[in-house]
Amino acid sequence: MEGCVLAELPRRFARSAAALVLCLLAAGSSLAAPKHAELKYRSGCEPSELRGRLARPDSVDVSRACGNLYAPWGYRGSKAGLLAMRNFGRRHAGGQVASTLAARLLSGNTIDSAFKAMSRSAPCDAETGIPVYLIRFYVGNRSTFALLNFARGHALFFDGEEPLGMVVMGASADSLWSTLAQLMIDDPLLRAERPPAEPDSIVSRWMRTDEPPVLIEHHEPTYPPEALAAKVEGTVLVWVKVGDDGAVHDAYAEGYDEAMFAEFVPMLRDAALASVWQYRFKPARNNGKPVEIWIAIGVGFTLP
Repeated sequence: MEGCVLAELPRRFARSAAALVLCLLAAGSSLAAPKHAELKYRSGCEPSELRGRLARPDSVDVSRACGNLYAPWGYRGSKAGLLAMRNFGRRHAGGQVASTLAARLLSGNTIDSAFKAMSRSAPCDAETGIPVYLIRFYVGNRSTFALLNFARGHALFFDGEEPLGMVVMGASADSLWSTLAQLMIDDPLLRAERPPAEPDSIVSRWMRTDEPPVLIEHHEPTYPPEALAAKVEGTVLVWVKVGDDGAVHDAYAEGYDEAMFAEFVPMLRDAALASVWQYRFKPARNNGKPVEIWIAIGVGFTLP
């Protein structure tokens, strides 16, 4: 299990939180549901799959990463342009460099839940930005991504919309920094010594508050015509960042690992996200003060 045991607590929390909000937003039953997609949460920790993916990479792309670094695998719909992670200065290398990077990332390091990597954002400035690098490993026709945040000392792994795990770079940070410096010879940050890592003070997106956020303005999602025509119904799990002002500051649809998701849920998630972005909350409070917090919301679609 490596470092995945701690992921079980937030997993149970996420299910109960999503179910609670779902009861408020999607009460009722369906008269006909030939195609139904169930809400399913990802633990974000897949050690055996990750090690298998990076066992023999064919090649690799390396670039600087910037923008929103939180949950880079998350599907954000029409808001992706404003909230997506960006990258620049891409360099390509062959299998030898790819294997070296993969070995230095995984050898001797414990794979833990991706949800413990809590980095927020990075400025897109080549000279004064923070040292965050995106590595794209190619294996056949599949890609696996690693987001190396030297400012925080961890590497986050994901594939498309699936979080795969996180490692603390630790003693391998210097050798990784050196390998990137040899590949990205014109990167100004890599010309200097590796800065010391400052680990995140928050190691999880789950936190306790004295008062949870309270939904005060709810907008029903518009049923997508293609989903109606295909008789698709189900629940989309949306993670929502509720700011200390009660507004939605970020939102993304959680991935599913069932085959049904690939076929049906994409019909529903844009509508779910569009609805959630219009929500308003009474903000969560801690020690008497409003605070920012992530919550899980299940947005239900039931055929009329």
